[in-house]
Amino acid sequence: MVIVVLLVLAGCGSPVELPGFPEPARSVEEVARRLRPFELRGEHPYPAAGDVFQLCQGTFDPRAPAEPQGFPVLVAHLKTDPPVHARFMLMPGTEQAARLVAQAAQAARGCAGPASGTLGEGMDAETTVSAFGRDGWSGTQVITSGRAGSDTDDPFFYKPFTTGQLVVNKGAWVVDLGWNIRGGFGSPGADWAETGLKVSESVLAVADGAVTAPRAQDLMTRLVDALPDPGAYGERLKVWPRPFEPRQSREQGTGPR
Repeated sequence: MVIVVLLVLAGCGSPVELPGFPEPARSVEEVARRLRPFELRGEHPYPAAGDVFQLCQGTFDPRAPAEPQGFPVLVAHLKTDPPVHARFMLMPGTEQAARLVAQAAQAARGCAGPASGTLGEGMDAETTVSAFGRDGWSGTQVITSGRAGSDTDDPFFYKPFTTGQLVVNKGAWVVDLGWNIRGGFGSPGADWAETGLKVSESVLAVADGAVTAPRAQDLMTRLVDALPDPGAYGERLKVWPRPFEPRQSREQGTGPR
């Protein structure tokens, strides 16, 4: 029994990365095909990748600028260790991609310092913001590390965690990544941040950074080009189905018309 426990503990810190791909993907469709065998389904990912201007742990900034719209995007939750929630965005050109990441880095600077918990969560943690640069990808990384638990718990029982959010670009790609490592007791591992970043690097390798714009022949590009400008829908637009809301609610008479 002791031998089994030691073997399990010895393997806990080993990152599980995506395998290398012979050729990186040049479109969101190709990214989707490569990532499909590695997707996690049926679980709500945390932390989610969703807005490059909302990277601060446990906070929402209503003054942050709105993301641009109207370009091919893919979102995937991956069976890496730690699991990575990734959003691949193919911008109209390299200048737009670099500008968006630079704006996100500027907004992220306000995250640095003591981290606040989400509703109902107590936290003793610190957030660091720094530049990210690996294999030609560049951008910003926001790492929050510390201990957290219910705000009704004694701090002695808080559990350690390290959370990472990245917004980076290479060529016309902008990629938003989120991951989270948690422990049962004690303090965060000294290598947790590097583990998350190393696994994230394997996810970034899926996309070909030499791409300078979406290709006209790609399906997602044609669909985006066929849609009206996002501003044409008006302020009363409602998306159906809503996130996390069962489609059956409409049939039961409890959903929107």
